[in-house]
Amino acid sequence: MAKKTKKRGPTPPRQVRQEARGRPGQIRPTNDRARAKRKANLITGGVILVLVAAAVVAGILTVRGGGDEVQLSTSLAPWPANTSDLPELMARADVPTPGTESFHNHVHVDVFVDGRRTPIPNGMGITTGLFAGIHTHDDSGVIHVEADEDFGATVGDIFTIWGVRLSPTCVGGYCEPDETIAVYVNGDEVDDFVNHAVEEHDEIAVVIGQEPEEIPDSYDFSDNPTIPSPTAPAASPSPTASGPPESPGASPS
Repeated sequence: MAKKTKKRGPTPPRQVRQEARGRPGQIRPTNDRARAKRKANLITGGVILVLVAAAVVAGILTVRGGGDEVQLSTSLAPWPANTSDLPELMARADVPTPGTESFHNHVHVDVFVDGRRTPIPNGMGITTGLFAGIHTHDDSGVIHVEADEDFGATVGDIFTIWGVRLSPTCVGGYCEPDETIAVYVNGDEVDDFVNHAVEEHDEIAVVIGQEPEEIPDSYDFSDNPTIPSPTAPAASPSPTASGPPESPGASPS
């Protein structure tokens, strides 16, 4: 039987043979367009990283809600109430106006930074012509939660209306691991505190860094003049001189 021989193709040009000997097992890329695209992608990625870093350094966290940009403070305490962006903040947190106030709860918030209490601002959630269903009438830390019906207000919603960043690892400009973050409701630590739904007469203690000597587990709401007694008609307390004016035609308490 005759021996079969394998047919060989035409000999490649000398330049191709030399390149193959110089770089065995590799195929020389010949698509300049693909190389240019990869280079452009690397440049674009670098630009994006630079922009993100610049936003963090600027101390502003931008989030989207209701189709508008909302800026939540990432600065250090104390934090003023952000009333200039109130419509966007309400859309972000999906917080309604007080409406008929058929639903009317009160909770108290304490914020401690390294053991020292930081103030809760008067006039949070209130600006000319607009009230949010989450607001304050003084700087005592009492938060009024009011609407036509229960809208499931959370601790995170309170901070959004305040205009302050709250995440599982950050409060404003304080973030783990540099600072410890813990939130207590009626004396018990809560893990998922951002989404924790607040209830009537809750005492919420946000502890940043060193704990205070005592973590409050309750608050005497009867001593707060902005809360009407059960036997008295609801009043319309005006904010102090440092707070914003009352909205025309509205009188939430």
